[in-house]
Amino acid sequence: MQYLPIVQELFESNSLYIFLGGAVAALIVAALLTVLIKLSRKTKIILLCITAAIYVVCEAGLNITSKYSIGFPMFFIGTFSLGAFVGFLIAAVVSAIRNKKNNSDT
Repeated sequence: MQYLPIVQELFESNSLYIFLGGAVAALIVAALLTVLIKLSRKTKIILLCITAAIYVVCEAGLNITSKYSIGFPMFFIGTFSLGAFVGFLIAAVVSAIRNKKNNSDT
């Protein structure tokens, strides 16, 4: 796993807390946005793409740079965005299941 330093650190250290923080933050943001502005499927896909793109850029940047002053923020942001991706994905799946259930009840 030498090409995925964020994922490697996720399994080897306690950076799981950063990952979980991103997931919880994304779940809260998704819930608030769903209540306030009724997120569409297109908006949920855009949120997933943005968080995935941030993760990929950070992962690629960590493979390129060897400076600690650049690598640490990229690691933190990449881990948080990976957690946010998972959080938004969970929110999208729960929302889809809830919409399917509401449509079948009517």
